[in-house]
Amino acid sequence: MSVTTPVPFDVIAQKLNRRVDDVVKTIAMELFTSVINKTPVDTGRLRGNWFVSTGSFVAYSPDAPDPSGDKTRRYMQQSVLRMKMGDKILMTNSLPYAAVVEYGQYPNPPKKPTGKTAGGYSIQAPAGMVRVSVQEITSQLATKFGAML
Repeated sequence: MSVTTPVPFDVIAQKLNRRVDDVVKTIAMELFTSVINKTPVDTGRLRGNWFVSTGSFVAYSPDAPDPSGDKTRRYMQQSVLRMKMGDKILMTNSLPYAAVVEYGQYPNPPKKPTGKTAGGYSIQAPAGMVRVSVQEITSQLATKFGAML
């Protein structure tokens, strides 16, 4: 008969916390990547102005466009990976027209027609980018975890 040494509860708790932390970071990265990818691109300034932080919103607006979103996604991933368990994760875009794109508040009819809006909404993101991404991630989580949510 073999005797197994019990694993101390603090060791089990540390392993579980690491797993929970990894899951939270993975979900945050998937959500934020989706928002960045769904952000319409004209000059790329709106896409390049997404910031991830903890504790407080970022009110910085760089004038460096990022049409591909590559730089913005890399910065976001680095920021999320640095976060600690229990941190409040925030994603912000401080450009004044971010809400206009998200909620379709363009003038209808447009003052200067560009072919980029229809009915007051962005043609590239008629249902916004944040709300759609949140709905998709929520649906994915509900499918994976069902009754646990």
